Amino acid sequence: MEAAFKANQVDGFGTDNPDVVRRVAGDVGQDMHQSLGSGLINSRLLCNDSSATTTPFKDIRLRRAVHLAVDRSRMAQQMLLGGGYPCGPVAQAVKKWAFTQAELSTKPGYRFGTQEREEDVAEAKKLWDAGGGSAAGKISVVTAGIPTYIPSFFPQFQLMLKEVLGLDVEMDLDPSGYTKLAQGFVEKRILLSLGFDNGWNDVDDYTFPYFHSTGAKNSFNLSDSELDSMLEKERAEFDDEARRQIGFKIQDYLLEKVAGMHIWVSTINSSVYWPYRKNLWYAPWFGNTFHRADEWIDQTDPTFQGRPA
Repeated sequence: MEAAFKANQVDGFGTDNPDVVRRVAGDVGQDMHQSLGSGLINSRLLCNDSSATTTPFKDIRLRRAVHLAVDRSRMAQQMLLGGGYPCGPVAQAVKKWAFTQAELSTKPGYRFGTQEREEDVAEAKKLWDAGGGSAAGKISVVTAGIPTYIPSFFPQFQLMLKEVLGLDVEMDLDPSGYTKLAQGFVEKRILLSLGFDNGWNDVDDYTFPYFHSTGAKNSFNLSDSELDSMLEKERAEFDDEARRQIGFKIQDYLLEKVAGMHIWVSTINSSVYWPYRKNLWYAPWFGNTFHRADEWIDQTDPTFQGRPA
């Protein structure tokens, strides 16, 4: 792709490693562009026993302990090589519905001052012990095969859980990418996962299908009447600001009272394009393709020379 871009065979270049994009942009004398991604690197936990299996994570204290044990800042640096950011229940790329970084950084699990991180780690240990975490045994983590940076990071994920909680986990790789994960989620038999979700456009997309008791993506076997009520209220509210506030209450509830889906980090999209692409819209990759209708190619731009018609 790099060679094709430099030869004007393609109009743009991007990769998960921002350093590579930065180098390529420098090679061709163009600017690197970055935008927050809306996708979610996350872990799902089975919150209640299902007909397929029993779960060690029924106690909210254990799920909260896992939420606090993983260092999101370290993950963004090591997994995404600095091309990521700690992410709440709704990705910050969807500004209207998401906590700002400043708001998120005050919440346990997202605090990164040295003392704050030490406090979160201490709380994780306390919750794990109080919830009987030592009885969990070794847990298989069904891990997405793609993007490849997810299984590559698994040893670090494994080490964090072991160091903080004493929890032993092993990787159950989904070599297809997501077939094993998808089937396991439908059957509510995956105890703990590590994978990627695309992200969406609206607070309802990020919450209702996953966490309502009737939600099509409710892999957690979760049924919470208080949460159901809030989710239904959000769907029925037509006042925009009132709906935003309900959305924030839902997200706080998910972090504090559910802890069934831990959103670790989201990506920062890095790319470089030839200047002959005009009116290009930089936005999360999900839900922005309609902007392509307004994009055009300036054939008089010097960088267009040599591009196949």
